[in-house]
Amino acid sequence: MNKILTFSLCTLLSQLVVAQHVPERMHFESNGRRLVTGNIPSTGFYNQSTVETVELTFTQANYWTLLTNNYATKTDLPATLTYKGKSYPNVGVRFRGNTSYQRVTSQKKSFSIKMDYLDPLQDLKGYQTLHFNNAFEDPSMMHEVLYLDYNRRHIPAAKGNYIHLKINGQSFGVYPNVQVLNKEFFGEWFLNNDGTRWRGEKSSGAGGGGFGAGTCTLNNLGLDTNSYKPNYTLKATSKARPWDDLVKACATMGTLPAATIEDSLKKVFDTDRALWFVAHEIMFGDDDSYIEKGGMDYYVYWDSASRRITPIEYDGNTALGSLATSASWSPFYKETNPSFPIPNKLLAVPALRQRYLAHVRTMLEQNLSVDTINQKVNYFYNMIDSLVTPATIRNNTNAEFVAAKTAVTNFLNSRRSVYSTNTEVNRPYPAISNVIYKASATDFSTPTASQVCNVKANITFAAGIQRVNLYYGIGFDGYFDKTQMFDDGQHQDGAANDGVFGGSIPAFARGTYVRFYVEAVANDGNGTVAYMPKGAEHDVYIYQVKMNVSSITSVTVNEIMASNVFTAADPAGEFDDWIELHNKTASAVDLSGFFLSDDPANRDKWKFPVGTTIHANGYLIIWADEDGTQQGLHANFKLTSSGESVIFSDRDTNVIDEVVYYQQVTDKGFARRPNGTGAFVIQQPTFAVSNEWVGTGELTLEEVRLYPNPTANGATLELPANQTVSLQIVNLLGQPVYQASVSGKTFIDTNHWLSGTYIVKIGNLVKKLVIY
Repeated sequence: MNKILTFSLCTLLSQLVVAQHVPERMHFESNGRRLVTGNIPSTGFYNQSTVETVELTFTQANYWTLLTNNYATKTDLPATLTYKGKSYPNVGVRFRGNTSYQRVTSQKKSFSIKMDYLDPLQDLKGYQTLHFNNAFEDPSMMHEVLYLDYNRRHIPAAKGNYIHLKINGQSFGVYPNVQVLNKEFFGEWFLNNDGTRWRGEKSSGAGGGGFGAGTCTLNNLGLDTNSYKPNYTLKATSKARPWDDLVKACATMGTLPAATIEDSLKKVFDTDRALWFVAHEIMFGDDDSYIEKGGMDYYVYWDSASRRITPIEYDGNTALGSLATSASWSPFYKETNPSFPIPNKLLAVPALRQRYLAHVRTMLEQNLSVDTINQKVNYFYNMIDSLVTPATIRNNTNAEFVAAKTAVTNFLNSRRSVYSTNTEVNRPYPAISNVIYKASATDFSTPTASQVCNVKANITFAAGIQRVNLYYGIGFDGYFDKTQMFDDGQHQDGAANDGVFGGSIPAFARGTYVRFYVEAVANDGNGTVAYMPKGAEHDVYIYQVKMNVSSITSVTVNEIMASNVFTAADPAGEFDDWIELHNKTASAVDLSGFFLSDDPANRDKWKFPVGTTIHANGYLIIWADEDGTQQGLHANFKLTSSGESVIFSDRDTNVIDEVVYYQQVTDKGFARRPNGTGAFVIQQPTFAVSNEWVGTGELTLEEVRLYPNPTANGATLELPANQTVSLQIVNLLGQPVYQASVSGKTFIDTNHWLSGTYIVKIGNLVKKLVIY
């Protein structure tokens, strides 16, 4: 029998998460002082602003019979998928779903698509598995897409939009296109994607009816891992003993007394995110969920970075009123039922109950105003109306579709009424404003490794303030510690009793990122709390402890591109992210043994090879693609478009330059203006040339000729008539060898160039030129 012999709550590793890549759904606000997880519009294949057509083409005349015969064995049938004019051959297609398949008599089935069915490298906009859902029992077609849209503001939830599905030329109408909860999903929300994930369902009860209230709802089943295995389906893990983490979290929640659970549970279980999780399920009436059936349609994730368990939302097609009684659910639904320990155990702790109520008030304000309800429902309805109305393959009539829109609106208005009239929800709460941190006399100045960081905030409440807490944690994720803030004139708070509270965050090592938020507890007899930012703990303030600075100032990080689709190709022809250095002096600089990194705590992550030189007044390109086997300079890390940092250090790892950037725009440069010295701005890229020299001209590949290619003595560039563009040519190190403003025909003399491959930037286009 597998038993957990020790039950240590020591989570030192969770406190060592510093300065890694921020995932896609985590981003810095534009001033760099807030770190927000969620609340980002989905782009690419899950863009919610348009409905794109996806066509499946089967070569088998009896493909429908084959799909039907394959359902029970989940065997894929090969097809070609076409999206936005591009064909993807040999994808695997099968029907999916249980009741949504068995009870549907029309051809409006749900589909699972494997892009990598025969080609392991094939994906669609970065995704290898796709789910097109038939919105079973949802005549509005909006429940899942709308519910997930609400969720992603505060908790990890799948992306969802609409596609127009065609099969062998026949329209199958509109489908909710819902992201799969696989490694790609967890990599978008968490610092690592190699954690353990379970589906909260009885592993012996799949196929309907395998609900597990009291067993697979994070219940304490003891310390024997074998008690948990029949009640959860293990989906993926990279650990030899993954069940120990689930047991530890469940046993901690189930055994600790209310007096100690707040401080102890957070180290193994993401308590705050769990409160947001159940708040969403209850508010939006998710009846196929953790909170209603106790399993099947939620996931459990152990995050390897924070080393904590968290519940994850899954499958919202029956939210928003599918169950008639969910419109009247109390905000504290299931709190008295011990089979549901998140509401039952956590809401029994006064401090956690008040935290939950603060989150509920934030959701009520943001989601359930009359204007917000009407705006969201009308947006999605109008997006799909023109596709639903003429559809012939369908599960509901047009009359039912129109009526369902009204039903969704009425449901959300009912939820607003329930919450706004609840006596615990409808309480006044403290107002927090003007939150400032500083390590010196200057507001928002950051500390050195030996300095504390002082935080102050204006806080008011008619009945007075009982206590103010300052929560802080290091890195981009993990649990928070807390310290008290005071209005006594002795904590960098100004005068005593002036409504300004002050507190200090202790000193941390250089380069450490520190997150924090403020909690105000009202002196109202209830301990009503408020947070700033209101979205804490997934929306927090952040700063970075200063690092040792190098005396070298001659070379700077001049431009980066963290989302390169067609701007510049590396020597292998791949459009990878890149970093540009610029030598601001009239002498060459030897960079041998210098370092680049995306991690302030690991500044020697990538070392420049011996012999690397940047020419006088020159530029040097480093590809951030983790592929050191290719020609040129290739760092052993990648950039993320949602924001992180790039650190350039000398041989002693003293920082020469650091760039902290935020959400980037595809094929735009993040560049210093003025060149080499100024602040960073997003602009047209200026690959390996001055940032003042922005190319112009929009061309297509068909309009431009570069010949002969390969060549020995020279090449001719031929442009359309009356077209003038910028031309720049760089070698494999990103060093410019030719640049000009050109039009018509231009001869480029290459007699004195070294043999090799050169990158030619012609206005907005990129070509290769090979010299032999």
